[in-house]
Amino acid sequence: SQVGETLNTSNQVLVNALSIDPKTTEAQKEHSASYVDVRDVAFAHVAPLNSTSINNKRIMPSSGPFCIQSILDSLNKISFLKGKIAVGDPTYCDSEEYQKVMHVSDNTETVKLLGDFKFINLDQSTADIVEQYYRVNNL
Repeated sequence: SQVGETLNTSNQVLVNALSIDPKTTEAQKEHSASYVDVRDVAFAHVAPLNSTSINNKRIMPSSGPFCIQSILDSLNKISFLKGKIAVGDPTYCDSEEYQKVMHVSDNTETVKLLGDFKFINLDQSTADIVEQYYRVNNL
């Protein structure tokens, strides 16, 4: 797969998180939304072609909620980035404040229709995107 000169919006959000001042200790609350890895979206598009039980059913692939802080939390698990990027406030995603504003999608039926499908989690998705971005851009 290729990374072009311009990134799509969701990948640009991740790259922007890399440029937050490393001294920042405040929670990064922006972009409360749901995420899904593009590989999971691809699977969800192809699955109905291979299974009659999914024909004419609506599926909503969603791996879970995220905000910029949760991206920073995932980025800081990548060994070559740890200590070089912002940490923000790692307790924010467990806070009552975040629980009130996070975007939650119930995709229980989608998971069942896809055969107890396990979505790629934010840590893995983030690590894979960053690895590709750094490799392609020779960083």
